[in-house]
Amino acid sequence: MSETQPAVPDAVFYLGADQGVCDGLRSVLAPRGIELRGFRTIAGMMLAAATCPARVVVIDPRALPPERTPECVAERLSQVVDSCPDLLCLATAQESAEQIRDRYPSVADVFAPPYDWAHLGERIVALLQRGQAPRWRILIVDTDAAEGAMIAACLEQAGMEAQTVEEAAAVVPALERFVPDLL
Repeated sequence: MSETQPAVPDAVFYLGADQGVCDGLRSVLAPRGIELRGFRTIAGMMLAAATCPARVVVIDPRALPPERTPECVAERLSQVVDSCPDLLCLATAQESAEQIRDRYPSVADVFAPPYDWAHLGERIVALLQRGQAPRWRILIVDTDAAEGAMIAACLEQAGMEAQTVEEAAAVVPALERFVPDLL
């Protein structure tokens, strides 16, 4: 029987030098169990991506060297982790959200100051949940079919994948077939 590992917590990268932005993002992501990792350089972010990839990267365009674009950052990240993260850009007082959208059409969204942290947090969560498989696989053993179904429904509503068996003889085959994280 193969063993599965629970998923690592979601990580979001922030590329920029503004500690206020880093603190604001962390204030809305941490309560949701999402780790924010801040980087001042692309090189530092690439090193971290090798061990803890991010599916969403928030970029302050002022942190990019003149020859780099958010698309270049995403392309370099995808070479390290075999997947392309979603990009969010932060507009600045010097450059409007519309100007950034026109210049970088592949970014998922652009946010203008003053930043609405709650809205930005919701957008990040939506991007993380898009196409995401359930985190935990739970095998429920219950001789009462209705009670097992109710427990499974509650777990599935919480974002887990659940399967129910009613007979003891069905447990081992279900373990081998379903490979749950929890029994």
